[in-house]
Amino acid sequence: MIRGKHISLRHVSERDLPLLLEMVNALEKRGEHSSTRLASPHKLRKDFVETGFSSEAFERLLIVDKHDNVIGNVMHFTTRPYTNARELGYIIYKKEARRKGHGTEAVKLLKDYLFDNFPVNRLEIAMNTENVASEKIAKKCGFTKEGTQREIVLVRGQYCDIHLYSLLRKEWKKQRG
Repeated sequence: MIRGKHISLRHVSERDLPLLLEMVNALEKRGEHSSTRLASPHKLRKDFVETGFSSEAFERLLIVDKHDNVIGNVMHFTTRPYTNARELGYIIYKKEARRKGHGTEAVKLLKDYLFDNFPVNRLEIAMNTENVASEKIAKKCGFTKEGTQREIVLVRGQYCDIHLYSLLRKEWKKQRG
């Protein structure tokens, strides 16, 4: 478990599967900038049995409060096969837990975990250009905006532009002092 001041990150356990499936398929909890594509319960369970959502290519960690209540999840995954860069994703499913800094704390914990434990030189965050909350998280966590990719992601039947932010290992080291 990765402990923070207000939240912690932990791996998914078997007892979490029903709640995780409910959360990832509750379209109203995803927010307006997320895909409406449903996750297959069968595939979710199969992936959990095979990898526990933790592999070299992809890892999902739950964001939990001080009482171990699941409020969201973070993930990191390979971006392109010819680099060791990782993309970060995050979502706070519980509306009452939003706008309290939990997403920012989760990303800070995850970036430290990755740079401390993996041979990565670059982390990336991509978000819908209209997702102001996600962009604020990237900035607060020290990521630099690199640009906008046009009509790259299909969300709710529309191709959307995304902002791409990155953080290099040397920048992270400088931030840490």
